[in-house]
Amino acid sequence: MFYNNKGAIALVNKQYDLAYNYFRNAVKVDSSFSAGWGNLGVLFRQLNYLAEAEQAYTHAILLNQNNNTAQGNLAALYQLTGRSKLGTDILKNYTSSVKTTLITIYPLVIPSLNILILHLH
Repeated sequence: MFYNNKGAIALVNKQYDLAYNYFRNAVKVDSSFSAGWGNLGVLFRQLNYLAEAEQAYTHAILLNQNNNTAQGNLAALYQLTGRSKLGTDILKNYTSSVKTTLITIYPLVIPSLNILILHLH
């Protein structure tokens, strides 16, 4: 987690080489750290290494299918690269899982959530 946090700070400060080194070390220390792989994807996306970004996001999701950040970033990448259907499919699955979770936890939120989901489509 330490390396991942340091990498995020470096990324925000546009210190891309430093961010890469921190994120790389984060996943070296714990190769199953989904958030670290997702952050590598963000870095690759910002540097326009789109194939590498896709691989990192996909790996992050394989490690943790509930990594919503990686799912959203992968959906955006698909839309950016002309694969809108794949991106839309990820977003539909994401909004469906969020809705199911919220129904269980916060049943009174559903009317406003339905409005949000309609705006996403």
